[in-house]
Amino acid sequence: MYSRKSAAFIISFLVVLTPICKSHAEGQDNQNKEGSVLSLVDAEKWAIQNSYDSKISEVFIEGFDQKIKSIGSHRYPKLVVEGSYKYLETVPALTTMSGTVYLGDNKNYSIGPSLVYNLFDGGVLRNTIKSLKKLKVSKELDRDYVHAMVLFAVRLAYLNVLLAEDQLQLAKEGLKLSQTQNLDIKKKRRLGASSELELSLSNRDLFNQKLKWLEAENFLKKAAIDLSKLIFGSGEEKVYVPKRSSMGWGVLVDFDSLEKIIQYLDLTLTQQKKPPAQVSSLEMKVASSRMEADIESSKYWPQLSLKLRSSLDYPNGPQLEEINQNSISVNLTMPIFDWGEISGAKAEKLFQMRAYEEKKAKLERDIFINTQKLKVELENLKAQKDIVNQLVLESTKVADINLKSYKSGRVQFIEVERANVRKFEAQTKELILKGQIFAKLSQWIAISSGGLNE
Repeated sequence: MYSRKSAAFIISFLVVLTPICKSHAEGQDNQNKEGSVLSLVDAEKWAIQNSYDSKISEVFIEGFDQKIKSIGSHRYPKLVVEGSYKYLETVPALTTMSGTVYLGDNKNYSIGPSLVYNLFDGGVLRNTIKSLKKLKVSKELDRDYVHAMVLFAVRLAYLNVLLAEDQLQLAKEGLKLSQTQNLDIKKKRRLGASSELELSLSNRDLFNQKLKWLEAENFLKKAAIDLSKLIFGSGEEKVYVPKRSSMGWGVLVDFDSLEKIIQYLDLTLTQQKKPPAQVSSLEMKVASSRMEADIESSKYWPQLSLKLRSSLDYPNGPQLEEINQNSISVNLTMPIFDWGEISGAKAEKLFQMRAYEEKKAKLERDIFINTQKLKVELENLKAQKDIVNQLVLESTKVADINLKSYKSGRVQFIEVERANVRKFEAQTKELILKGQIFAKLSQWIAISSGGLNE
C-alpha cells in the first residue's frame, strides 16, 4: 500500500504542508460552538472519528470477528436436511422357482434430517481459529497505524493554521508601521523636509506590506479550510479560524498556542512505550503464517466424523413402500499419497512467514534510522532556538533605533526600510523554527507509534 522512504518535511509559512495520510471525513454534529476553543486534542479526536481510513479499518475488524465466529461454529454438531432421488432404468431382480422377484423400483428417493459432527480433525479447526485471531490482532494494529497517520496529518494541518495566523499578525504589524511611516513622510514632504525618493521608497514599502498582508490572509484561509475539512468532513460548511486573527470570515475560535502543543507533543513522545503498530502487526502475521503451516501439517492426521440420520426411504427393498429408516455412521479419511499437495501448501506458508520476518526486520531498521535522524535534527533545531530568539530581539532593537534616527534626521528612510526587512526576516525565521520543531516531533511520534509512511 505504501513505499517506505525517509520523509523530509520543510515547514514554511508560504507553503501548506501536504499531509502524509489523506483522510476524507464525513460531516459530524460536533459540540464546538462559535466563540469556543478548538484544541489540538479535540481536533485529533474528531479527525479519527471522521476518517474514512479509520472507518474502513473498523469494518475489516468487524469482518474478522464474524469470520472467527463462523469458523468456530464447526466445533458443534450441524443439523441438516438431506435428500436424494435416483431413477434406475433396470431394476435388479431375482429369479426363483416361483417367479421373478424385483429387488426395488425404478424410482428411488430418500429424505430426512441428519446430525453431523466432526469428532477429530488433527487440530485443523483449532489452528485455523488461532490463526484468524492473530490476523484480527494484526488488523487492529493496522487500524492503530492508520490512527497514527491521521493524527500526523491533523497535527500538521493544525500547525499550518497557527503558522499562517502568526504570519498574518506579523503582516498586520508591518502594514501598520508602514502606514504610520508613510503618513509621516508625506507630512515632511509637504513641508519640504523629505525628498521625493524617500516618499517613493515609503510608498513602495507600503504596497509591499499590503501584498504581504493579503497573501498571509489568503494562506490562513486555505489552511483553515484544510483543517476544518479534515476534522469535520466535506459536508461541514463552517470553517474554523483563530479568533486572534480578527478576520470577518469563518467561525472565530481559540486555538492552542504553538508553545503549548509543542509541550504536549514532547510529553506524548516520552509516554510512547509500545513498539510501532506496523512492527507489531507484522509480528502477528508471522505468528498467523506459522499457525497456517500447522494447519497443513494437521491434514496428515485422520479426519473422523459422525452422522446420525433419520429418513423416509423408498422403496423398502423388494417391497414398493416407504419406510422410516434411522442410521448411524462413522466416516474416516486419511491421506496416503497426495502428490505433494499438503507438503507444498505447508512450505508456501513457511516461506510466507519468512517473508514477513524479513519485512519486519527491514522495517525495524528503517524506523531506527529515521528516528535517529529525527533526534539529530530536533537537537539541532532546539540549539538554534535561543540564537534565533536573540536575533529577533536584536533585529527589533535595530529597527527601533533606525526609526528614531530617521525621525531625528540622522539616517535616510532606506535604512529604516532595510532594518524593517531584517526584522521581518528574523521574526519569520522564528516562526519557521517553531514549525520545524513541531513537525519533527509530530513525525517522530507518528513513526514511534504507527510506523513509516509506506
